[in-house]
Amino acid sequence: MAAARFVELAQEPSPDAEFASQARGVDAPALRQGPKYRGGFSTSICSLFSDPSRRNDCCALALCGILSTDRTRYLLNQETPSWLWRISCHIVLPFGLWFVDRAVVKSMNAKQIEDSCNEVFEDKEKVHETEVYYLWVAHVALLLALGVTLLVIFIRSRIKRSKLRAELMTRVFENFSQTENAVEGTSRMAARSEMVMANRPFECCYSAPDKTVCAQPFVEAEMDNENKDLCGLLWRALAACCCASCCGCWCQCCGMCAAGQEEREMNALVPKEKLLMDYVTFEPFAAYFPSLEHIRQTQEGDFLVHCRSLSVLSSNILKGGAVVFACMLIFSLTDIDANFTLKNMLVLIATLLQAVVVLYLVHWRWNRFDLSLDAVIKYFASGFIFGTSIAVVVELLIGLVINIFIFVVFLYATIFELSFSEKQIEDWSNDPLLAFKELLQETTWIFVLYTFLNAFVIAAVTEELCKYFSFWMVEHPDLMPRSHPGKSLNSTGTGITIAMVTAAVGFACCENIGYVFSSSKVEEELFVLITRSVTPVHAIAAAIQSIGVCRRDLEDDKSHRLGKAIFPAVLLHGSFDFILMMIPTLEAIGNFEEMDDSAIEQAELCQVAVTCKKYADSTAVEEFFYNNHCEDINSETMSWTDMLSLALAVMVMLIFILYYMVQSRAQKRRLDSLERARNHLLRDVENTVV
Repeated sequence: MAAARFVELAQEPSPDAEFASQARGVDAPALRQGPKYRGGFSTSICSLFSDPSRRNDCCALALCGILSTDRTRYLLNQETPSWLWRISCHIVLPFGLWFVDRAVVKSMNAKQIEDSCNEVFEDKEKVHETEVYYLWVAHVALLLALGVTLLVIFIRSRIKRSKLRAELMTRVFENFSQTENAVEGTSRMAARSEMVMANRPFECCYSAPDKTVCAQPFVEAEMDNENKDLCGLLWRALAACCCASCCGCWCQCCGMCAAGQEEREMNALVPKEKLLMDYVTFEPFAAYFPSLEHIRQTQEGDFLVHCRSLSVLSSNILKGGAVVFACMLIFSLTDIDANFTLKNMLVLIATLLQAVVVLYLVHWRWNRFDLSLDAVIKYFASGFIFGTSIAVVVELLIGLVINIFIFVVFLYATIFELSFSEKQIEDWSNDPLLAFKELLQETTWIFVLYTFLNAFVIAAVTEELCKYFSFWMVEHPDLMPRSHPGKSLNSTGTGITIAMVTAAVGFACCENIGYVFSSSKVEEELFVLITRSVTPVHAIAAAIQSIGVCRRDLEDDKSHRLGKAIFPAVLLHGSFDFILMMIPTLEAIGNFEEMDDSAIEQAELCQVAVTCKKYADSTAVEEFFYNNHCEDINSETMSWTDMLSLALAVMVMLIFILYYMVQSRAQKRRLDSLERARNHLLRDVENTVV
């Protein structure tokens, strides 16, 4: 029954959207056929996110397209990767070299700081020069080994991906040879000559004179006015800039765009029922869905029964997490790293327990039958691994662009200030500190602008999109149409909300680990953990996102695309971060403007003393530290501005919680109305058949 249901699911459109459209009197839009591209592909290499309903485009971004490539290879050749070899060579070896190198660099820096502190405070000569030299040699050797390892991985991956692309092209040409739209020999040769280029680590490929490339056909044929969202528009603008301005080339990194193109083509070649399977393990949904459906229908509440019904992928995720946890526990019991002891491990356990408690309340306590435990594990892992990894890379790139922009603005503002008075230039040249203070007063708006961009663009927009991708890239039978015939729209909507919140909790858990262990003391780590636990912005923002997603997918509201769905969440996230950043920034600027030369010099010496106290075992450092009241700089107490900013940020969060509650209740009423309309339509169909 389950297998037949999934075959039916693959062949028929979503009933929820169909009933919602009929209830509104709207016809479903017809699909448009696009042109053929280089190699006979039906989609362009630059058409990621051109169709908002495609989930595999998000998977092409995860881990540089490894998941998409593995799935394409399995569908094409029934070939499964060796995960033991992959984990050993792609994860353990490079990350092991990187961690050892970080330990060497940390030891080298500590010895250099100790020598510098002894030289400043006790007028002693450097005693660690030889050790620092040998550590520097080890650092260079480890970097070379890491570089060679990554180079070998890239070369091997490029060869395998090029081979896969050639096999896929052969399959495409075989299909075309049976139709009247056969590919010409010249096009076939051109495609084969560039199949290697498509999977290079970084490549600008597919020249503009070839009419079967990207840019304009993609823009005209694949981007319907009724089938575009925020992500599609941003990608369309990027494609237009690259293909129209960058020598007519499409620039891609690590073959991600090529992996997405190949997976889209593979989806068009094989029967749809064969696509209904998990990534990584390639286990069909029909293999584990019956047990999940049985639990839902029987309302089985035993936790062990839910665990026994897990898919192979979820079981492997739990086993892998247990292995990593055990390794970290053993590492904390050793003396390898003084900054990660058993106390720090207990803080890590508390961080993980915080996420578990949230998931218990959101899912298991009240909604365990709206979404399965199997789905919760997968969505959490997606947010923890894929969401954070994509966000880190994107935030680094966007942050680089914004930093360059702010630097240029600050440079022009400085030139503008100096262009009015020669006397001002003379005064500033005589007193650089006065010049910097006056310039700081005149350019405070630049710091406000930078904080705004940092809060709303780098943090809010990027992270909310990545959390959405973490949810959208996971295809699970719990949320697929027709997988639960008797499931109400409100139950499906609750499942979507739980799935999005779970992905956000996974994202926040990984982020919390990074923030918590950025502190040097266990007390500071606990304070950061408690503060972030009482302000679960990521989970609240994801719940707000789910309102728009349910309105788009369940209510079939065409006006609610991705941009409208994430806008309230971006507003919450950006406002929360902006308040936390802005008030302390303005306080720091004001304090600096009030300081004289001696106070600034004293503060600089205290900063040096704080660093030396951490690394150098010196009586002179201790005496200077306490005699000059430098302990105030290292104080752990919150200032009044910190408390004010936190209080205002919490008020913003409470306002958006109220907003979610109001919108959620309104949506529940709309879904109930659609449910009644659907049942009425079903009864009319049954009466007509009878």
